[in-house]
Amino acid sequence: MALLNDLALSSFEGRLRLRSEPTSGLGDVELNEVTAPGTPAANRIRLYAKDQSAVSALFYKNDAGTEINLSGSLTGTGVANRVAFWDGTSSLSSDADLTFLTDTLTATKVVVSNANTAGSVLFASAIGITQDNANLFWDDPNNVLRLGNNAATSLHPTTTTDYLQVRNPSTSISGAFQIGNAGTTLGTYIAEIDFGTSGISAAEKRGAVLASQLLATSTVTVTADLEFFTTNAGAIAERFRIGPVGQWGIGGATYGTAAQYFRSAGAAAAPTWATIAASEIGSGTALTKTDDTNVTLTLGGTPTTALLAAASLTLGWTGTLGVARGGTNLASYAIGDLLYASGATTLAKLADVASGSVLMSQGVGVAPQWSAGPTFTDSLTVPSIYGGNAANEDLALEGTSHATKTTSIISLQRNGGNIGIGTTSNVNALLTLAHSNAIAVNTVDGTDNGYLEITGGGGGGPGRGSYLQFHGNERASTGGKMEFGAGNNASTGYITFLTNDLERLRIQYGGSITITSLAGTGTRTVVADANGVLSTL
Repeated sequence: MALLNDLALSSFEGRLRLRSEPTSGLGDVELNEVTAPGTPAANRIRLYAKDQSAVSALFYKNDAGTEINLSGSLTGTGVANRVAFWDGTSSLSSDADLTFLTDTLTATKVVVSNANTAGSVLFASAIGITQDNANLFWDDPNNVLRLGNNAATSLHPTTTTDYLQVRNPSTSISGAFQIGNAGTTLGTYIAEIDFGTSGISAAEKRGAVLASQLLATSTVTVTADLEFFTTNAGAIAERFRIGPVGQWGIGGATYGTAAQYFRSAGAAAAPTWATIAASEIGSGTALTKTDDTNVTLTLGGTPTTALLAAASLTLGWTGTLGVARGGTNLASYAIGDLLYASGATTLAKLADVASGSVLMSQGVGVAPQWSAGPTFTDSLTVPSIYGGNAANEDLALEGTSHATKTTSIISLQRNGGNIGIGTTSNVNALLTLAHSNAIAVNTVDGTDNGYLEITGGGGGGPGRGSYLQFHGNERASTGGKMEFGAGNNASTGYITFLTNDLERLRIQYGGSITITSLAGTGTRTVVADANGVLSTL
C-alpha cells in the first residue's frame, strides 16, 4: 500500500474518506456536502461539495471569492460531423442539416461549392445556395455593389465611379443607406439615383437621375446641392435644382432674383422666374371697409380694384381711450361723478355726495371738494338767492353753522349801499321795507316776554345809549307798550322830537321838558314839582 504525503487537515469539518478500490487498485475521495464557505486566503483555493438542484456537485472558490462549479450541468448527446448548438440553458443538441465533412471544412472559410466566381454574391434559391454573377456582383477592390451589371461602368452623366453602399470604408460618410463616392474635387457628383429601363433599344436607357454635386468642401464641412435630371428625346439634362441653402434653381443654378415668383409656362414648357406684371393681375378685386362710430377709414388710390382677392376692414373699439387721444382713460363712472384734472395729462373722478353740499375750490393746483358748510373768502355776486323753488319755502341766513350764536352777526351792506326788503326802489334809506307790517316779533299771546328793540348802538338800556322798544300784549308784566330810552350821561343824554326839520320838544336826562317856539328862536323849560305841577323856568 502506497503512502500519502503532504496531507494536512486543520480544523476540518465534514467527511473526507480516502479508500482504495480492491479490484482496480485505485483510490477515491469522498466529500460531504457543505454550504458555500468563505473566501480563502490569498494564493489558496477551497474545494468542497455542495447541493446543486438536489444533486451533489463539486465546487471550488478562489481567493477572489468566485465560486466555480467543477462538475458542470451540461447534458445531451452528439452525432459525428454535426454542429452542436444549445437547445436549453444547460443542454446541447444537433441537427442533420448542420453537418460538416472533413474535406469541406477549413480553418478560414466554409465553401458550399467550388464552382462560385470571385465577387459573386451568394443567395438562397429553390435548389440551395447559388449565385448570379452577371446581375449580382460585389466589386471588392472598388467597394461597389452592382445590381444587373458586373462591369465597371457609370450611369451618371459626368462621373466614372458609383457606389451603392451601406458604408463607404474609404470615407467618413455616415447614414444607414447611401449612394456615393469618395470624390473630393469640387464639381464632383458624390451621389446619384438613376431611373431607367432595359426595354429601349437605344443606347440611352435612363429616364431620370437624382444626383448631388459637391460645391464646397473642407476638412469638417461639405456643401452640396440636389439635382434632378430627366431625359427628353434621348437627351438627359438637369431640369431642377435645390441649392445648399434651400433655394430653387430652374434648369441648373438659375435661382432668379429677389421679388420674383415661380411662373408656370404650361404643360409643355419649363417654368421660369418672373416679375408680376400689371396685365397678369387683371381687373383686381375690391378692398372695402365698415367704419366704427368713432373711428373711420378713408380708402385712397383705387380700392375697388387694388387686390388679388377681395378683403374688408371692420373697425371696432377696444380698451379705454387715453387722455392724450382726447379720452378720459377711465373705464366706468357712477351717476353724479364729476371729472377734474388731477395732473397735467391725467383726469380723475370726484364722486357725488349727499344733497345740500356745494362744490368748493381748494385753491390753485388743488383738486376741488364737496362741502356741506362752505366758507367764502371773496364776494358772491349773483342777482338773486332763493330758499328753494317750491311754494312758500324759506331762506335762512345765519352767521355760523355752530349751535352757539350769541355773538355771531349777519352784516348786510356793511360798507355802504341800500337794502330793500320786498322792494327794489331806489330810495335814500339804508333799509326800505315794502310791507306795512314789515318788521314784527313772532310771539305767542300771554306766554312770552318777547319784544322788538331798535338801538342806536350796542344793547338797549340806560348804560348803552338810546333805544326804542315795542312790547306786544303778550308780555305778562306790562301788556302792550312802547318805550323810548336815551342817555347814560347827566349832561348830554336826552330825547328830542322834530317837525319841519326843527326841534320842537326835548326831554332832558333829568326829566325836564324843553319846548321850542314856533319860530325856533326861543325855548322854555317845563318842570314838575313834587306834586307833579308843571311850571316854566
